[in-house]
Amino acid sequence: MNRVKFEMNRSKLMSEDINSYNGFSYFRLKQEDFDGNYIYSIIRSIEGTNSQGVTLRIWPIPANDYFNVQVNGIAKHDQVLVYDLIGNIVQQLPITNYNTVQVLNLTPGNYIIRLASDKTMSQKVMIQ
Repeated sequence: MNRVKFEMNRSKLMSEDINSYNGFSYFRLKQEDFDGNYIYSIIRSIEGTNSQGVTLRIWPIPANDYFNVQVNGIAKHDQVLVYDLIGNIVQQLPITNYNTVQVLNLTPGNYIIRLASDKTMSQKVMIQ
């Protein structure tokens, strides 16, 4: 849920949903006055096309014992590659579209996470 504060007499609202999904998403606005009264807009729908292509989500960051990896937008099975900062692959895990894998048994330190099919996309993870 996005929360946006406005200045007095402002009449435009623009917000980009960074979690764009294929298919329909539904939304409505809640306008709240300074006195606490509020109204809701009518429900609207928008058709998403997920034009962002492949997305790589990792949480929690920083991590303690494990972290989760989810990949969206891949067409086939892929591999999650976990690199240490020297560049060695320390773990390799299979992943499929919209599924989540847990990465376990890493010693504290910093790691780089990449997909085998797209080594240009990466994210840094810290294990405490």
